Amino acid sequence: MTNKNFLLYKVLKSLFEKKHNLFVLTILFLSSVPILEIVLYKQIVTIIADGFSYDLLDKSKLIYLSFLILLLIIISAMTYYFKILRIKFINLLSIHKQKQQRLKSITINWYRATLIESSLIIVGLIQIFLILLLAIYLSKSFSIIFIFFIGISLLIIYKRFVIEIENQLDFIRKEFRLKRSQSSSKILSRITSSESSTFLASVIIYLVLLLDFVFLYNKYIDNHQFIAFVFVAKYLGGSFGMLSSSFMRLARSLSYTKKIF
Repeated sequence: MTNKNFLLYKVLKSLFEKKHNLFVLTILFLSSVPILEIVLYKQIVTIIADGFSYDLLDKSKLIYLSFLILLLIIISAMTYYFKILRIKFINLLSIHKQKQQRLKSITINWYRATLIESSLIIVGLIQIFLILLLAIYLSKSFSIIFIFFIGISLLIIYKRFVIEIENQLDFIRKEFRLKRSQSSSKILSRITSSESSTFLASVIIYLVLLLDFVFLYNKYIDNHQFIAFVFVAKYLGGSFGMLSSSFMRLARSLSYTKKIF
């Protein structure tokens, strides 16, 4: 395992150094939100696609539809609560680390940023894994395509992350040598790396969506599976976007907190 790989492992592991069941629950819930929403949206689309009339049966459909929307509101409220809870936990870890090692305020702020991005990376990776399991459940044959493209997307993001760590460290070395800020260059490098890897991952997801149409046209999947895979592709794109941004922000914060880990 290389130094950079080991560094990433230590950062992710640091969030679970002390047993904290509520934090684990927070991570698991935030990771499962896309799956819950995909299932609910699929049910809503199915009800609307079946159509409505004015008989008693369709009144029960309307009640069921209202119940599904209520569940989406509850999930949104819980997502807000758990996101706040995650930050509170990270703040507690940061305060403990500052007291333990007597770190400067600016260092502890970068440490806090590192933990925030690390937690988002954990959530993103679990989300992708759960979405992949849902894809396998929906169609084993189509999920093979998902596994292939997801693997390529993750590799692209990780390679950019490793490069960006070195870039950010170079900026710090230049600042020390030239005694002037490299802030604009650091930000531009981070955003360029983030957006380029997000773009490539998005293109891959759109290719998956195109193959979804091909599978539907050739009757390898039915209409309900097609609708579900549209949502799967949409949420995968969101997860990859979040993952890419978090990895690049992590590269920047790690360049200032590397010695802590």
